[in-house]
Amino acid sequence: MPKIQDLPKLAAPDASEQIVVEHGGQTYRAQALAYLAAIGIAPTREILLSLALGDQQPNWFTAAQVNFADTSGNLPASGSHALPVPDVYNNIPCWRLDCPANAIMDTVFTFTDLANLDVGDVISASIQPLYLTPSPAAGTGGASSCTLDLMQLRADRSSIAGGTTTGQLGTRDGLLVSPVNSLKNVAKLAEAAVLDFRLIIRNTGGTNARSLYFTLPFVGRGGMSTFRMPRKDPTLYLAGTSGNDKNNGALTAPLRSFGAAYKAIGEKGTIVITQSGDYRVPAALATANKAGVKIGVAPGIKARVLGGVRLDELGPITKTPGFAKVYQVSHALLHSQVILGPPYPSIVGHLNGVNIIWQDGVVDLRTAISDEERHPLHRGRSHRLDHTRIMGQTAINTRTVSLAQIDAVDYPAFYADEGGALPTSAGIPTLYFTCSDGGDGRLASIYIPAQYNLFNAGDGTQEFDLSGLDILYFTRNVQARNWRSARLTDLYLCGSRQENIQWSDTRYTELRDCIALGSGLDAIGAHRYSADDRQVRHKMSGMWCAYSLDDTESGHEGCGGEAENFLYEYAGDRGVATAYGGRTVHRDGLIRKSGQWDLTTGEGFCAIEDPAGGDLPADRGAATEAVGYNIIVEGARRSFGVLGAPDSRNRLTLYNCASINPVDEGATPTDPARPCCHLWVRGGTLSVPYGDLRFRGSAPKKVKVSGTIDIAAPLGVVDQ
Repeated sequence: MPKIQDLPKLAAPDASEQIVVEHGGQTYRAQALAYLAAIGIAPTREILLSLALGDQQPNWFTAAQVNFADTSGNLPASGSHALPVPDVYNNIPCWRLDCPANAIMDTVFTFTDLANLDVGDVISASIQPLYLTPSPAAGTGGASSCTLDLMQLRADRSSIAGGTTTGQLGTRDGLLVSPVNSLKNVAKLAEAAVLDFRLIIRNTGGTNARSLYFTLPFVGRGGMSTFRMPRKDPTLYLAGTSGNDKNNGALTAPLRSFGAAYKAIGEKGTIVITQSGDYRVPAALATANKAGVKIGVAPGIKARVLGGVRLDELGPITKTPGFAKVYQVSHALLHSQVILGPPYPSIVGHLNGVNIIWQDGVVDLRTAISDEERHPLHRGRSHRLDHTRIMGQTAINTRTVSLAQIDAVDYPAFYADEGGALPTSAGIPTLYFTCSDGGDGRLASIYIPAQYNLFNAGDGTQEFDLSGLDILYFTRNVQARNWRSARLTDLYLCGSRQENIQWSDTRYTELRDCIALGSGLDAIGAHRYSADDRQVRHKMSGMWCAYSLDDTESGHEGCGGEAENFLYEYAGDRGVATAYGGRTVHRDGLIRKSGQWDLTTGEGFCAIEDPAGGDLPADRGAATEAVGYNIIVEGARRSFGVLGAPDSRNRLTLYNCASINPVDEGATPTDPARPCCHLWVRGGTLSVPYGDLRFRGSAPKKVKVSGTIDIAAPLGVVDQ
C-alpha cells in the first residue's frame, strides 16, 4: 500500500481540481481516489461527499477517511450523541450539529486506520467552524463552550491514559472569536490503533437550542493540518422584497438587506442583487475585515443603494402658513444635519454641511439637454439630473426674509432655521423647502445627504469591484480610501454631500462608464494623505460628470493617472483641476460650462500649484504636471489655465486642443487678474509644443499675469 509521501511532490500548491496535501515539509498532489488509496480507505459515499464539500472554500480541512458512527460508549454519560446533518451556511455547503437547550451534545468522527502512522510520528487535526448560534449564557467555557478532542484508542476502542488532547473551539456566544480550531503536533502513542475526532457543544446553562455549522475535520500525519482544496469564494444573493436576513444567501434563499449581505460575505466573495428596488444603508460599511469583495446586479436589475435622511422619517411635513409654496418639518436632528450655504459662492466652511437637498425621483427641470448639447455619454437622457436639486438659501437680513426668498425664487430651494427662532418652529430646528414646479412637499420624497460614506477607509489591503449600482445621498457615494485597488464599472452616482467618488491613498483605481452627478464638492478625485511612498494611480474611460458644486475632477498631492473619452459639464468651479503635485494625462474629452458658481476661477482644464509657493514633498513630485490630447473646452470662464507662484514649475501641455467661446457669466470677478479668456497663466508654464491649438469666440485670446505661455508656430485657427 502506498503512503502519502509516495505521492507526486509539488513545488507549490496549485489551483487545479486536485487535493493538495502538505506533509513533512513537502507538498503533494493527488486525485481524490489516489489519495484515498494512499491512506488505505475505500471510497464510500460519505467519503466522496466530504471531498465534494471540501471543494467549496479555502482552508476547509476535510476528512476523507471519516466514518460517522455512534461511539457513545467512549463519551461522557451526561452527554447526548448525534450525527451531524448536511446543511448550507452563507451559501457554503457544510455540516450542522444541533444541541438542545440545557444539554451537552457530542459527535464523533471515527478513523479506523492508522496504518500510515509509526510510533513517534505526530498527528494534527483541524476543523473549520462557520458559525455557532447564540445562547443566553455567555462565557468562554462551562455552560456555553465548544471543544474538540483528538482521542487515541486501542484496537478494541478502549481508552489510553493521556490519549485525549482537547482544544477550545468557541470563545463567545454566537461568535467564534480567535478559535483554536486545530490540534497540532500530537505524538502518536505506541498503543494507539484507532483515532477518534470528537466535537462537543455544551449548552447546559442555555434556554435555547444552539447549532454549530462547520466543515468536515481533517486528521493527518505531520505537524500541520493542511489538507487543502482549491479556493472558491462564496456568492451571496440579495433580494430586497422577497429576501430574508435569516436566510443563508443562496439563490433560492436570498438575503434582504444590503448591510446583512455585506456582513455575511466575510473576508472575500461576491454579492449579486437579484431584485430591483431601494436598499437603505443607515451607517458606513466597515472595510477592515475585507480582502476582496465584488458587488453587482443580475441582468436587467436596477438596484439603488441609498444613504441619508428622508424628511418624512423625521416627522410630519406640513404647509408653512403665509407662503404659497413653502413646506416644513421640525426635528432636533436637523441641527447636526444641515449647515446652510448660499447657492455656492465658496465651498469653504461648508464641508460638513449641506448646500443641496434632493427631491428623489423627479427630474430636475433646469437640466434639460438641448439638441445642440446632446452627447452619446448622456445615454439617451432628456435631462441631466434624474432627481431635483433643492438649493440652500441664506438670509439677506432676517430669517423671515429667507422664507420669502425660497417662496419667490423660480427653482426649488430650502432654508434651515437651525436655532428654532421662528415662531412656526417653536424652538425646534426646522427645515423649510419648496419642491419641483411648486409641488406639494407632503407628497414628495426629500433626502438630506448622509453624514457618512457608503464605505469607510481601509488599511491598504482591500480590493473592491462594484458594478451596475445606483448609489445616492451619502457623504461620499463611493469612498475608495486607502484600499489596494478599486474597480468601478457602470455606476450611477448622485447627490453626495461631498465627492461622488474619492480614491484617496488607494494604490490603483479603475473607473469605466460611470456617471457622477450633483456632488456637493468635486465630482471625482483623490488626495494623498499618507506620508509613505505609495503610488496613487487611476485609469478612467467613458465618464460623464455634471453639476458638481466644486471641480468636476481633481487629483491632488502626487495622485496621477489617465482619463479618456469623457464628458464633464456644468461644474461649479473647474472642469479638470490637476492640483498641488498631481500628475495626469487626459485624452479625447469635452469640457462644458465650467465656472457656474465660482466666478473668480472656473477654468475648464488647468494645472494648479500652491499659490503661496514652496516645494512639494519629494514623494509627491516636484511640480504639478498635466497633459491634454484632443481636449475641447467650451463655454468656460477660462478655457485653459496655469496657477501658482510666479516661479512655479507646474506645467500644462496641450496637443491638438481647442478653446470655444469662453464666457463671463455676467458677474464682475472679484479678482481683476482673472478675466474671461482662452488662455490664462499666473505662475508656471502653459505649453503648446506644436502650435496645434484652436480658438473660437470671445477675446482676449490669452492673458499672462506671470509665468510663461509657450505656443510654437504655426498657431492654429483663430476665429475671433
